[in-house]
Amino acid sequence: MNFSKTLKICILLPESKTVFVKSHPIFNTAILVLFVLTAGNINTSGQQIEYSVPLGDNIQNTDFDIVGYCHNHLLIFKSSYNEYNMVLYNDSMNIIDQVPLKFLPKETVKEDFVNLGNKVIMIYQYTHKKDIYCESVQLNEDAVPLSTPVLIDKTIHPEQVFGDKAYAAIHSDDKSKIMIFEMLGKEDSLEYHIHTFLYDSAMRILNTGAVNLSYAVLDEKPVRFKVADDGNLYFLMGNKTNPSDPYYQRMKIYIKPAGRDTLLSDTVSSGGHLLKSNPVLKIDELHQKLWVSAFGYDNKIHNIDRLMLWTFSMDSLKLLKYNTVLLTDSIKKNMESKDEGLHETFNDYNLNQLVVGNDETTLLIAEEKYTDINNVTHHNDMAFFTINSSGVLTGIQKIKKDQGSDLSSVYASYMMVNIGHALHFLMNKSHHVFRFLNNYRYLLTDYRYGDNQKLEQMPTLRGLANKYFWAPRYGVQVSRSEVVVPCTIGSSLLFAKIAY
Repeated sequence: MNFSKTLKICILLPESKTVFVKSHPIFNTAILVLFVLTAGNINTSGQQIEYSVPLGDNIQNTDFDIVGYCHNHLLIFKSSYNEYNMVLYNDSMNIIDQVPLKFLPKETVKEDFVNLGNKVIMIYQYTHKKDIYCESVQLNEDAVPLSTPVLIDKTIHPEQVFGDKAYAAIHSDDKSKIMIFEMLGKEDSLEYHIHTFLYDSAMRILNTGAVNLSYAVLDEKPVRFKVADDGNLYFLMGNKTNPSDPYYQRMKIYIKPAGRDTLLSDTVSSGGHLLKSNPVLKIDELHQKLWVSAFGYDNKIHNIDRLMLWTFSMDSLKLLKYNTVLLTDSIKKNMESKDEGLHETFNDYNLNQLVVGNDETTLLIAEEKYTDINNVTHHNDMAFFTINSSGVLTGIQKIKKDQGSDLSSVYASYMMVNIGHALHFLMNKSHHVFRFLNNYRYLLTDYRYGDNQKLEQMPTLRGLANKYFWAPRYGVQVSRSEVVVPCTIGSSLLFAKIAY
């Protein structure tokens, strides 16, 4: 099968100083990957890696955002100690220029980018006298502003903001719609106030709106905000008994229609089972459907024993399909890797991605993540669930990895890459190397999920240099066959481009 299209990859990441990354405008289809029946030609010549030159940035105190290609320049935003720069690279990762963004206030606390290929929309927020402002500016390929910054909004009640970031910016798959929203909350009322600002790709305002959302338990928040090509806003919210619970008692799906100050919802029915509190939500523009998935617990001893998948219509939130995949003891036996016991095999797995095919085959990707008694976060094995359009599990596969106490969280987890005829998964894995005293070293490793729906480990990446350490989960796919991944040499930050 041929993986012919791709868009922004939505990976759930742990907390980090590094800014999360955005997609390139070549990714303009409605679904993450299209499964088709004819297989593409596989490039067997290997990958080509090109490295940039370190510019003196330290990985510990530099935030960055790989913006992607704008015309012929690759743009990477960097901030450190209230200094903000856009670095321009050519196709060979040679630096063209480092442009100071002098229009940004020193109190800037968050930046988001929408790359349209011929220009970049930058949305940022900053604090001034305890108030939080949100503005936007449009940049050309040389990081030169095309206009003066425009005020989007100012917080009316900064005391109701969660932390120092009042606003979030998201965009539709085709990038025709950009939404900035603010969520305020008052503990005494157990109600959120969500203000939305909907723009087109020229940053012309299409609608401003406001809705209220009630909740039952402190720290209970809506998750997985998505905006569709028509401007409709979708998200999920679950109910807990206690804030510390790792599961929802119930979950709902919400829609705020574009142009209306109305919030519609439907229950994500689980048959009475508890749901792990990291569900995934996917907008499927091709089929005009919403896909939701979550792990479910048995109701006696609260071990994960099922994978649930729901399909809703985008216009009415009507439930179209509900499937449950039971994670039997035989499945768990093949996946078990820790000492806790067979029944607890999937308890530490988190769903990260949901991939929909044009025949409505789905691929669900999960990763094992837990914190040990020394407060070290481990990113370990990965599980791949292939489910056909009838809701039947047709395959489950595993990538075994151990990214624990001897690997900093900056370098843990993985990146998914779609090169058209296959998916690739990049991660640091330990390899036995005789010349090292401890007999192993972490190396960037590539797995391929191809047209036969089988995972295979690829040969060592061509041009992989041992002196660099990779942070693949912060990488970005910048074209159909190219990704840019941050690396370090010592504590110095640099970037590498892999061309498939």
